[in-house]
Amino acid sequence: MNVIKFLLLCLFSFLFIFPADDAQARAKSYPLMCRGGGAMKGHFTTISVQLYFVGAKQSAGVRLPQAGECAWLDRGFLPGEPQKLHFLLDRGKPLLVEFGPQGVTNVRSDSSNLEYLVNNILKGQVFQVHAYRGQCPGDKCNVLTVTKVN
Repeated sequence: MNVIKFLLLCLFSFLFIFPADDAQARAKSYPLMCRGGGAMKGHFTTISVQLYFVGAKQSAGVRLPQAGECAWLDRGFLPGEPQKLHFLLDRGKPLLVEFGPQGVTNVRSDSSNLEYLVNNILKGQVFQVHAYRGQCPGDKCNVLTVTKVN
């Protein structure tokens, strides 16, 4: 049910993912493999998307993430490491959410990044992003900021 609410907000927002253009942020970001489904859930605002996941104990090189998990390619998640991905959004691209009796079935958008992410999450498939941990005090930086979607 949470996925339906999550995606219906998308429909009214007409948003798309716009990775950060900051070269310094891209330089310090690292690849992260995730698999949709399981305990993964999301939250849209007018300026961002946040995905909540379970940090895998092993690296994605040892074992691909299970449903709802994310893992670094070279190591598992450390205690206290953020388990929330943060995507910056930009307005202006139309979004089509398809759903039926079983819930949301597909998302189509002019933003291939948003379409790729949401559809892989819905189908429980693996996806990859590049992310880094924020460098400011407080809870606002207890997230992994996404700089690239593969």
